[in-house]
Amino acid sequence: KAIVCADKTVQVSRLEKKLADRLESGDYYEAHQIYRTLYYRMSAQGKWQQLQDLLYNGAIKLLDVNEPTSAVDLAELFVESLQQSNMPVSSATLDRFEQVIQWLFDMDKEVLVNEPTSAVDLAELFVESLQQSNMPVSSATLDRFEQLFTRLPPVLEKDTTVDGNRVDRRNELLSRALKWTMSVGEKKRYREKGHPDFHARVAKILWHEGNYVAARNHFILSDDAEKFASFLIDFQQRCGFKSEKDLFIAQATLQVLCTRRAKMASVLLQLYCEKHPQIGGEAPYELPLLNFIWLLTLCVQLKKVIYFSILVEKYQKCLERDPSYRVYLDKIGQLYFGLPPAQKSSCGGLLGSILKGISCLLGNSAGGPSRSSDAADEDSDDDFGDGGALDEDGYITAASSVNATSPVAQADSKPAAGASNVASTFDDSMDLD
Repeated sequence: KAIVCADKTVQVSRLEKKLADRLESGDYYEAHQIYRTLYYRMSAQGKWQQLQDLLYNGAIKLLDVNEPTSAVDLAELFVESLQQSNMPVSSATLDRFEQVIQWLFDMDKEVLVNEPTSAVDLAELFVESLQQSNMPVSSATLDRFEQLFTRLPPVLEKDTTVDGNRVDRRNELLSRALKWTMSVGEKKRYREKGHPDFHARVAKILWHEGNYVAARNHFILSDDAEKFASFLIDFQQRCGFKSEKDLFIAQATLQVLCTRRAKMASVLLQLYCEKHPQIGGEAPYELPLLNFIWLLTLCVQLKKVIYFSILVEKYQKCLERDPSYRVYLDKIGQLYFGLPPAQKSSCGGLLGSILKGISCLLGNSAGGPSRSSDAADEDSDDDFGDGGALDEDGYITAASSVNATSPVAQADSKPAAGASNVASTFDDSMDLD
């Protein structure tokens, strides 16, 4: 057995020498084929770190000589090797991946037309090596991934479907890398949605490329509230109306809450409102929808259904601006307050069904703390750390500032008995939109 292993090692060494000769002579097609052969042989021998170095350096080399398609192929095999080797997600690995992707994206279009086959292939091999190696997620691995992905172009001229539509070669690369981060995820959320650092890096690249919709989808699954807030401001100012400045952050915050990350949602809202040039301040806000979202991020910390009930009833009018809010609130009611799923066919629509469910629960619990679902408790980020959650007095003070301590508060109403004496800064019974 030792003789067989030694023989295989000699064969790999000879191939590596042959590879160096082909690269030096400019025979990049043959060099690409040797890379693939080495990938399979070194995978069989379990030489994951050596293989990943080979694939990464090979992808960079092919990019330097204008062979983008083969570089993508190696990058994808690199990711597959990480998956097979159980390599942890790391910033160093993602940096490498991002670098190759970005270099390819910045390459001259004429080069992509004339040399469409090599760099993409190498990038794919790189990803495949991650998958096959089951390499755990680590900062070093994520750095490599990020460096590769940053250089890859979204579209290659010859990557078209039979009907002439262009195909984004990076989709397969991203899909493989995402599966790798899911397969080695340490938390349930990572295993279901992928590593948040991975999503943050991809989102940043897509944002800089101007692909706002795809970038937003990845930011939602990241933990980078600061970058996400800056992105949403840019997205709103470039693609939305001035009157929609509250809609962009409201939907994002609700979606983050639905992923059981209340702290992330709270920080995201705060940063967005502080940085947005047309909002630029702290709560309470001039726009009712922003105050609803603000109070909701506080309310979920208490997990008391009575306050959730007051909020939903109080802000029904502004919640009608987007039908999706009702779906998110239904989910939030289940996750944080133990409410049953809303019945869509009930009288008063979905929002009426949510209120009906709240009324039933209040009748059974007398408004006490609600128990969130086991699924939410198992792997959530909504604990705000030790002693970091808001207490009931703090919530009442905040709600009193916008006359939201009672579901029937009117423009001239006073805070409810027992509430804070803080004067109302804004009255959300008024239509300020």
